[in-house]
Amino acid sequence: RPDEEGYVGGDATPGTYIIGAYNAGGDEATYTIVATVGGTPILAPAGTPLNGRAALGEPMLYRYLHAPGKNASALQMAVAALSGNPDLCVSRNASAMEKLPLLSGATDVAAREAAEKETEAFRAAIAEHCTWHRELDGSDTLTVRHDEPEGGPGWYYAAVFTDDASAQFTFTARVVDGKAVPLEPNQPASGGAPTGGWSYYALNLGDDSDHPVEEVSLVLTATLGEPDLFVSFGEKLPGRADAEHDAAKVGGRSAYTLTLPASDLGTATRLLIGVQAEGTPCAFSLTATVTRRAAKGEGSGGSGGFPPASPPPPSLEPVLRLLPATPMAMDVSDAGVKNFEYVVPSPSTDLELVVTPLGGEWESDRPPQSLLPPKLLAVTGGPNEGRATPAHHDFPPQRTLFESSTVRDAGERNVDARGSWTYKLVQSSKRCRAAHADLGTASSAQDCAAKCRASADGCAYFTYGRRGGKCHAERTTSSACPEGLERADLELYALFPPWDEATSLRIAAQDAAPASCAAASGGAGCVLHAAVICDAPPCHFSVVAAPADQPIKLVGQAQRRVRPANEWAYFSVRVAKDATDVVLTMRVESGSPSLCVVETVDTADDSSPDFDSDDREDGACPQAHPARAADPKLVLQQSDVAADAWLKRNDGDGSFFTLELLPSDKRWCTSCSILLAAASPEAASTFTLTAVVGGVSPAGGGGHGGGGGGGGVGA
Repeated sequence: RPDEEGYVGGDATPGTYIIGAYNAGGDEATYTIVATVGGTPILAPAGTPLNGRAALGEPMLYRYLHAPGKNASALQMAVAALSGNPDLCVSRNASAMEKLPLLSGATDVAAREAAEKETEAFRAAIAEHCTWHRELDGSDTLTVRHDEPEGGPGWYYAAVFTDDASAQFTFTARVVDGKAVPLEPNQPASGGAPTGGWSYYALNLGDDSDHPVEEVSLVLTATLGEPDLFVSFGEKLPGRADAEHDAAKVGGRSAYTLTLPASDLGTATRLLIGVQAEGTPCAFSLTATVTRRAAKGEGSGGSGGFPPASPPPPSLEPVLRLLPATPMAMDVSDAGVKNFEYVVPSPSTDLELVVTPLGGEWESDRPPQSLLPPKLLAVTGGPNEGRATPAHHDFPPQRTLFESSTVRDAGERNVDARGSWTYKLVQSSKRCRAAHADLGTASSAQDCAAKCRASADGCAYFTYGRRGGKCHAERTTSSACPEGLERADLELYALFPPWDEATSLRIAAQDAAPASCAAASGGAGCVLHAAVICDAPPCHFSVVAAPADQPIKLVGQAQRRVRPANEWAYFSVRVAKDATDVVLTMRVESGSPSLCVVETVDTADDSSPDFDSDDREDGACPQAHPARAADPKLVLQQSDVAADAWLKRNDGDGSFFTLELLPSDKRWCTSCSILLAAASPEAASTFTLTAVVGGVSPAGGGGHGGGGGGGGVGA
């Protein structure tokens, strides 16, 4: 910026910047670097995702030359929001971008307030300024077909803008012609396809003999329709009949992880991925992770002695980027760790990071008390802070010696693993080849577990020797012992917190983005590094990160929430134009939460909902809307509200109830989104909420017009 020390530029102080890129990692890195001066639009290369940052009064501008071949059917622009709430404006006329509000370097309060009002006015009249537009919610795709009045080849101008202090995102422009778009590992890509159409992606694995690929995971999350996933090796695009691997009917669960081990990959150096929905259009986000084997000696922990001569190097396990308020489902068949990162929005608000166990017994009316959850840890810092581990995390806070240290064996009868600390045997006659700390002598495994629980340094794993009673804290990252195993006359145990502490983190704004983090990141912003540890496999779960007052998308998966008394939890559901009903199912674990519809918002143009829009209908409890009430309370006593069909009170006589929305209800809508709220008035509550949209997939379906929904190539 002109007011920063070292700035050169303009007629008065012309100059040249020298930019260097350094790769501190162990693997080869590929990247794209773009520099822009002032309001000059960035020339977007076809099919290459570009990272961007927009702020209030500081939009990111792009220009793209659409030069389709003979097989092309459309232009597609995709934005995946990594933080904040960016919106997309596209026009064939460069002068349309001049209407965007600009701060022009001003930082005073009056200028910012004026920019906020101008941005609101621009958004309200966005259809007048932009030929095509999207009001985004996490990620979205805009498709311009060649047969549209202003479609076809030529220059297109795009702006990604926001009224937030900062919004980070990726922007991709491409020709829809049946060719595969590059898919970068660990970076979410948003996409879509019309009815019967396809979207294709290419994941390059390379040929690194020092770090061969052990496993590739593809995570597909549907936000509209029923997309299916197909994979082939080599140069031939996959189809339904000839794909080498597939994950069909993903929309039934709205998220799916397809894992390909080295034995399936063989000598493949490139994967071609196709996504298609039968009978409906679809929209989705797709993320790929590539796990590589460490080079000889990298993961052995030194000489093989115990403890190791030096700490093992960083794991080659990948890190997944979480999109705001968008659940990501994972399947983990063996013990281990899944790593995630979430860009903290600026300015920061209270954040929630939640893991919801999914499938089978977890989603029953009364799941068995003995089920053990995956464990959630997080640390905040700059992009290079490092991964969260049992020895390196800020949340949950390290326990103190003054807390109760009662721990029960999870294998005992009548042990409620949901409400108490438990421990479980995970390795017999073995220990991890990792550092350890002496906890003294214990009279039993339960006594050793209590010592581990009370350790001031934090302890998630311990070993106990039945012959001598030796008790040690094991400094490993999971019960899989990635450092390696060695035989010993010891038993290795894992410690499990109660469900709420293990699966739900509430992080205050000042802790999510401390000043030290912002300074250390060099302006890149704070990042929440999270780890989900599976010590009782198999683990099938959903993980989501979002500001505490932002609606979480219900796209077929159950979502678990913990709320203090009289505080709302918010959710959103997309309802397609051909929907027949919406069934909301709440499983209550504690407290007496009530569930109500706050409002419905028209999304007939397939865009994501803007819950501050005037095009809305109040529901059963409009006072619960976070943007319309300074202090939203649970006010459900009024007789006219209580009689509304779109409200369900939990009277405490059961742990399972449903709220069904039907076309006969006065506020029924299609091609819309529904904002839901749940809260308990007198006491804290824990519950799981699931939405099923009848007539289409749980992820939604249908939609039309407005510049296109999902894009792809026709069948």
